[in-house]
Order: sequence, then structure tokens, then C-alpha cells
Amino acid sequence: MKLLIEKIRQRLGEHLWRTLVQFFIFGLIGGSGVFVDTAVVVFFREMWVIDERIAAIPAFVIAVTWNYELNHRITFKKEVEDESVSRKFSYISFVLIGILALGIRILTMHILIEYFYMTHENMLFGVIRMSYVASFIGIFIASVINFLGSKFIAFRGKKNDEL
Repeated sequence: MKLLIEKIRQRLGEHLWRTLVQFFIFGLIGGSGVFVDTAVVVFFREMWVIDERIAAIPAFVIAVTWNYELNHRITFKKEVEDESVSRKFSYISFVLIGILALGIRILTMHILIEYFYMTHENMLFGVIRMSYVASFIGIFIASVINFLGSKFIAFRGKKNDEL
């Protein structure tokens, strides 16, 4: 297995390999953020009967901060250690990219709930509310936007003195 991974790495080249590894780690961190986000959405929906589209807002605030910290310390650690990324720039950029992705997530959820009837009342296999499935689909699409923005904007290596 190790030999296969090394062959793939050589064929892809160092830059593309590093990007794929970062995407994988970003995805793992994002998965933990999905758990945090979904827990908040479910809490707001079940405890206070707040629509999932509204509950997605505080869920975003908590999850984006969680994800930023982990990505800052793990995914883009090399950039941070090289001091080539200003923490202020990267956090503000990460949040703004996250806001864009949140808009895309909520739009996706809205389309699925309103036009594909993935409502809170409809159930998947009788146990999972379809509105939660709509939330997961929105999160997936937003995750791609978040990675690309993080990789090429938030953690791109902007010098501290350029901010």
C-alpha cells in the first residue's frame, strides 16, 4: 500500500499531491464541523422549533470558528509556521468565504425544501427528516467552496506586513 501511495504521489507531482492531502485533511476537519453544525441545527429545531434555514445561521458561526482553528493548526500548518500568513487576514478571509458558502448552503437547502419537498415532515426510511438531508447536501456543496477559498485566498501565503 505504501508503494502504491508513493507511485501516485510521484505521478501527481508534489504540488498536486499536497493539495489533495490538504483537501483530505480539510474534509476530515469539515466532517467534525458538520457534526458541530448539525448538532446546533437539530438543537434549535427540536428545542425551540426554529426553521432549519434560520438555525443554520448560529450553527454556521460556531462551526466556522471550530473549522478555522483546526485548519489553521493542522491543514495549513506549514503556511502558518512559515509566518507567511497573517492570522488576521486568514481569519477574516476564512469567515468571508464561509459566509459566501453559507449563502450557497442556505440557497441549496431552500431549493431542496421548497421545490423537491425535502421538508421537516417528510422522512427518509421513516427515521431521518428530509430537511436534515437537505442541510447535509448544502453543507457538501459549501465545503467545496470553502476549501478552494481557503487554499487560494485565506491561506495563500500573504505576508504579515502586507495586511
